[in-house]
Amino acid sequence: MKMCVPFTYAGCGGNGNNFGTSEECAARCGVGKCIILRYKTHNYNYNIGYDWRIKMCVPFTYAGCGGNGNNFGTSEECAARCGVGKCVILSE
Repeated sequence: MKMCVPFTYAGCGGNGNNFGTSEECAARCGVGKCIILRYKTHNYNYNIGYDWRIKMCVPFTYAGCGGNGNNFGTSEECAARCGVGKCVILSE
């Protein structure tokens, strides 16, 4: 599976597999637009929401009142609504 991940670069030698941002890595390496971790939400306190900072659908604690449209029962529902494109879906 293709994935861009952070690593510590010591600054000596190296190769072309070294990028300043996740976006640069994804553009160069042809990585999909996102990775979705598949979470089970059998516990009523957890739902799935899209975290724009990491561009992923993630579980969060839901108190059950108020809320907004960023609240889903499954990772797939979140991905479909948030337009994250072709995604790799990993099971928990």
